[in-house]
Amino acid sequence: MSGTRFQLERLDTRVGPVASLTIANGSGGTRPNTFDEAALRSLEEVLGRLRTRDWRGLFLTGSAGSFGAGADIDEFPGISAERARAGSRAGHELFGRLHGLPFQTLAAINGGALGGGLELALHCDLRTIGADVRHVGFPEVFLGLIPAWGGTQLAPRLVGAEAAVRLVVESPLRQNRLIGAEEAHAIGLVDHVVAPDELHERSLELLLEAIEAGEGKRRPAAALADVSEVVLTHLHGDHMDGLVHLDGRALVNQAELEFQQSAMSRVMRRILRQPFPPGFAPETYALDDGPFGAFPRSRSLSDDGRIMIVGTPGHTPGHVSVICVDDEGRHVMLAGDATDTLEQLHSRRADAIGPDPEVHIATLETILAHCAEHPTVYLPSHDQDSAARLASATTVQTER
Repeated sequence: MSGTRFQLERLDTRVGPVASLTIANGSGGTRPNTFDEAALRSLEEVLGRLRTRDWRGLFLTGSAGSFGAGADIDEFPGISAERARAGSRAGHELFGRLHGLPFQTLAAINGGALGGGLELALHCDLRTIGADVRHVGFPEVFLGLIPAWGGTQLAPRLVGAEAAVRLVVESPLRQNRLIGAEEAHAIGLVDHVVAPDELHERSLELLLEAIEAGEGKRRPAAALADVSEVVLTHLHGDHMDGLVHLDGRALVNQAELEFQQSAMSRVMRRILRQPFPPGFAPETYALDDGPFGAFPRSRSLSDDGRIMIVGTPGHTPGHVSVICVDDEGRHVMLAGDATDTLEQLHSRRADAIGPDPEVHIATLETILAHCAEHPTVYLPSHDQDSAARLASATTVQTER
């Protein structure tokens, strides 16, 4: 057991009571703070107490030079898939409750913030960091995992998609490279870098100033709670893992569901280790709204016809893409796995997964024909350049 606990104290300040929450394990700094089941239960108990008082803010920090090193990996050996999913959901739910507190929150990062420790800080409204902190990052990919407690969603909102990919994926694969305080500030991960001996006092003052300014909670333009419907382009496991964290209904093409229930697809899922999520019960639809652009079959998701599902079979027989028409008339095509990259589209090359290469190539010709008719920003899921094309509204160039 890690021995990590969340210790709550009341601070009487000029703006009223502020909750001071310290992450500590009683080691005096000889061990990092890690989060095992007991630590998460401690956080759950504290969050319950924070609902019982008229708190004005929350000040979160670590003790003795340690902030948080994430989940306790000593619990990993022999862990079952069911228990791993339960741990992921528990941490995600608890950190979400921290994020949803009705008052300003600030994390003063006084030591290493890794994995779940960094995710904990990202759920706060403000973040300060000691200038001497050298270990910040997400080591999960280095361990063959992914950040499971909100990091893959919160990091891009703060630092942008490109920097988030470097932080979450590229750096762990480069000998688990971590960043320090100045770089964390430069990319936008934290708000202020503070001298170590002033971190506690200055961070608390910044929190009080934010409360006095009436800045309120920082809220993204869109959050997971706003999602009412999720359109699955196809039913491969790498596109479904996040469904356990969504309350919205999942929409699946009827043809895709029928294929995935076939004997061929069941064997493929076992080989690729891509089972459906627990309790997966999607709603089905048919592409019965007629042509849309070059696509012969479609279904409208909006009354004005600006959000459309179109059939893009190939990678799987029932694969679909979603096209959103922006105010300038551009068609933003969320293409799923219609291709891996834009280059594959231009080369009209079928992938190695689809059961019928001729069907796949015909779909690529249809996509290119649509791009010739309408300015289209093409965004396949696995293309590392998709985020940049979306940001710059770069459309597909075709020969007319």
